[in-house]
Amino acid sequence: MSTPDKTTQAPSLQTPGFIYANGAVRPWADATLHVTVEGVQRGMNVFEGLKGFWQPDGRFGLLAMPRHYARLKRSAALMHMPFDMTFDAYDAACHEITACQRDPGRNMWLRTTLYIVEGHWGHGDRTDLVCAAYHHPKGPAPRMATGVTTWRRATDNAMPARIKTGFNYLAARFAKIEGRSRGYPEMVLLNEAGRVAEFIGSGLIMVRDGVIYAPPASEGAFESITVDIIRALCTDMGIEFRMRPIDRTELIIADEIAAVGTLNDMVLISSFDGREMGPSPVLDSVLTRYLDACEGREPHPAVDLTFRRSCSWVGRRRTDGSPTAFGREIYAVDMPLPDRDQGVTSTVSGMSTRFMGEQKTQGNARSIQTPDPDRALWFFEGLWPKQNRPRPSCLSSPRGTAVQ
Repeated sequence: MSTPDKTTQAPSLQTPGFIYANGAVRPWADATLHVTVEGVQRGMNVFEGLKGFWQPDGRFGLLAMPRHYARLKRSAALMHMPFDMTFDAYDAACHEITACQRDPGRNMWLRTTLYIVEGHWGHGDRTDLVCAAYHHPKGPAPRMATGVTTWRRATDNAMPARIKTGFNYLAARFAKIEGRSRGYPEMVLLNEAGRVAEFIGSGLIMVRDGVIYAPPASEGAFESITVDIIRALCTDMGIEFRMRPIDRTELIIADEIAAVGTLNDMVLISSFDGREMGPSPVLDSVLTRYLDACEGREPHPAVDLTFRRSCSWVGRRRTDGSPTAFGREIYAVDMPLPDRDQGVTSTVSGMSTRFMGEQKTQGNARSIQTPDPDRALWFFEGLWPKQNRPRPSCLSSPRGTAVQ
């Protein structure tokens, strides 16, 4: 029998420099909601967790964006929350917030949250999409110990699990606190019938006699995009994958168990309620195939990635303390590196400024190297009156290829 590590340590939460809110990328501290809006008082929000992966050619792709957008739309419809943003605008917003914060050594996880910011009990509702992006380590997550929580998944008539909303994670919060006291970072939620629903923050799959099983949505499991992708990969790998109810005792005798979701991809279970799990040959092979597809080493149609060049306004700072002083605004652009002797011309509000250099600071341009030696993330600064903030009318490479 294994003894879980019951050491408690406060998680280290990232504070990114920028966030997408109110229709634009802006400094992190500028994203605020009034304390009386329903998005705060009653938890009226729906959200999606997204994952971005670096590719061998230096591009940065976001996974399954059409499916995440469709699921967010469904959650908003079930919550009677207006959401008129097009897919193209949603995809562009997600790429914008990653463009100004990418780190070639790490992938990224995004949370896009739709809040009700005006209205009352369904009258006069207005929503706003907020998108935050965080760095996430590359490669598989370490194995973890887990167990079954005493808390239960609510029924579809009370708190429908297919709605990805903040208040649906109330039981997950209780279970997380309970799990911490037992040394478990994640715990398994059962439904009201005593069968397996899912992990508190991820889907659940198990292996018995070489077959992978997962509980369907009718058991209280969230409609997981990651589970759907894994199921498609298993079909091509010749591994049988079935959706059916799972009893609690099946987890005790299962050959392999894993938590699957957008954030951590697939986390293999090392022990379940104190029982050591053996090797995971089936799920190890599936995890390898999944990461190979997401990171571009061996693409698969089920692992659909979107790519964009992006130009984003990402911040402002004053040049002095005067209310009438000129402000300085910053744009982040993911674009090919210019030739050393050509530079890049940026035309902003009728002002043309030439930025020279490659992979280093030159004048008021700064670049960050990406895995592709021919590309970089450039930060440009332009100067103009704060009271009339312009957007770039043109930002192009020396060859005239638009990157906006």
